[in-house]
Amino acid sequence: MELIYTNSANLRLQSITIQCLVALQFLHGLGLIHCDLKPENIFRCEIKVIDLGSSCFETDHLCSYVQSWSYRAPEVILGLGYDKKIDVWSLGCILAELCTGNVLFQNDSPASLLARVIGIIRTIDHEMLTKGRDSHKHPWVSYPYEPIST
Repeated sequence: MELIYTNSANLRLQSITIQCLVALQFLHGLGLIHCDLKPENIFRCEIKVIDLGSSCFETDHLCSYVQSWSYRAPEVILGLGYDKKIDVWSLGCILAELCTGNVLFQNDSPASLLARVIGIIRTIDHEMLTKGRDSHKHPWVSYPYEPIST
């Protein structure tokens, strides 16, 4: 993965980040969770967050299938309750993709996606693992990630 280091690219990334955060602040202020933030749902001329077809109010009965796989937060993968933080997770994945030119978490399967997440964040909170209704599908997650030294 090659990072973009030009001043104009950095300024553009900062602008995109700020505009996306302002859009999320507006939505979250309404009590809405976007639930499907991904590059295709960010209109890039003047940044606009679009496609609210999967969005829900924080007070709604939350769906178990939300977020496109490559931008899915760990709590959603594990079957936990979620809130507006999942939109911030998705935005972080998008920004990493804009910096590197590569999707941060490929969406092969829930297990491989979760393995990639753990490869970056190192561990998942024990409470998340014990409370997640889908945690039993990933029993290996309870072990801390240990990188192989070369």
